[in-house]
Amino acid sequence: MEGTYEIEILMSEKINRPGIVEKVSKQRGVEILIYRNDQLRRDGDPIAIMDGFASPSPLSRMQAIAGAVNHNVFSDAVIQQFVKLTKDTSQVMGYKVSDLAIAALDRSGIIEYNGDDVTIRRLINSDKWFE
Repeated sequence: MEGTYEIEILMSEKINRPGIVEKVSKQRGVEILIYRNDQLRRDGDPIAIMDGFASPSPLSRMQAIAGAVNHNVFSDAVIQQFVKLTKDTSQVMGYKVSDLAIAALDRSGIIEYNGDDVTIRRLINSDKWFE
């Protein structure tokens, strides 16, 4: 079974930028490539952040929100995604995607959070998310 196999989420992840593709191994004639958008999202890369919002993975959506907040990436498209994700009840490690989105809207200055949810309050008051 020779050839090149790729693990990918979205086509835009194939953009040739440094750090995006990491060759993992070549065994028995099979080469595996992994696209490194998770790190790029954490580094505030706008394209990787937008790809993260569209990902089926709740963790990727959370990384996209955190990358945008940590690096002040608050374009209109990003804000629209924050609003959309306030309805996303997927959960990873005790955090809901919606909690991060609500806190992100507050941190970006778009919609002030006036609720009393402890998790959302903690996120709003925290310096860095998921680093």
